[in-house]
Amino acid sequence: MSEMSPKEIRGRLGSCYQFTYTIGILVSYWIDYGVEFMPSGARQWQIPIALQLVPGALMGIGMFTLDESVRWLLAHGKTEEAWRSLVWIRAGDGPAVSEEFEDMRRGLEDERHATAGFRLRELLEGPNLHRLLIGGGLFLAQQSTGSTALAYFGPQFFSLLVGPGDKNLLLTGIFGAIKVVSCGFFVIFMSDRFGRRPTLTIGAAFMAACMVATAAVIRRYPPTDGVVTNAGIATVALIYLDIIAYNLSWGPLPWPCASEIFPTRIREPGVAFGVGSQWLFNFVWSFSTPYIMAGIGWGTFLLFGLLDVLIVGFTYSCLKETAGKTLEEINSMYDGVDADAEHGWKGDAFGQTQGPDREPGQSHSDGAESVRSDTKSSRHKMHAAHLEQLTSISGRA
Repeated sequence: MSEMSPKEIRGRLGSCYQFTYTIGILVSYWIDYGVEFMPSGARQWQIPIALQLVPGALMGIGMFTLDESVRWLLAHGKTEEAWRSLVWIRAGDGPAVSEEFEDMRRGLEDERHATAGFRLRELLEGPNLHRLLIGGGLFLAQQSTGSTALAYFGPQFFSLLVGPGDKNLLLTGIFGAIKVVSCGFFVIFMSDRFGRRPTLTIGAAFMAACMVATAAVIRRYPPTDGVVTNAGIATVALIYLDIIAYNLSWGPLPWPCASEIFPTRIREPGVAFGVGSQWLFNFVWSFSTPYIMAGIGWGTFLLFGLLDVLIVGFTYSCLKETAGKTLEEINSMYDGVDADAEHGWKGDAFGQTQGPDREPGQSHSDGAESVRSDTKSSRHKMHAAHLEQLTSISGRA
């Protein structure tokens, strides 16, 4: 997704993975709630399992309609197919599309000349290992917020808050609806409006506060069987606030972050490592959560709260701001070219760019404008050299 997305909406498109994920969870919650009232029998589990086959079949059929990504085609020397693919994706072949195509080609040519003959051991070298650790760390942090455990064991968690009963399935269904609404709000209004690092940091800090407060309330006012107390209502509200914060930050953002930090040369194994680590840590928490809940009860919320605090530190000290940057600019940043952006809280995503060669007294915006002018000038010169070829390709397409 990141390979074919314009940088202006790359975060929004990448975050759609989490959005569709929450929709699937919501549907499953309410199917489970519905079959609870059916006569006891095999159909109570056969219906949910059978319905899972529908979206999988639709996705499999839809894959036959997709082209390869532009960067993949360029990397394999299929220039004409790459141009047609980009024109199809952008729904036009204007100057901006031609310039973007040239940026992609230059970036790939630089990578091809810099390193030839990929070997798996390259993943353990310098910046590549750094990227792998960041990719794995993102999904370790995502799974350690406690939100995955809440999604998998919602009824059990709500029984810790308000006691056992059928109401826990209803609370879990509402929990799923809140996930969808909050994630949809993020995708539409927030994904490319704010930087990655501040959003992730604030989200983890807010979740830490919710989890610690929940643990404190349960310890002081444990639930009473058959009675929903004010303390129980308060803890349910805290959990709902926690999942809102998660779906405005750590739910959707690790997906575009992990896919955009890898250069084309190692993107496939890099993203595979990131996604594989996501499922690994997903398994670890889904396997261990029932035992943790049985062992420490309300302390489970405190554990996740403390982990959220550690995630704040990880975000601040380890992540770089990638919002509003092309994949080529991100590559340069991770290779140590753009030191100003490494730990910056602001950047293109906030409407400010730090120019590396500002004169004394020159503003951030003036320095940025100078850098943009130099960059655009060189781009136009290189673009002119290939314009005739692109026009020929476009005519044949």
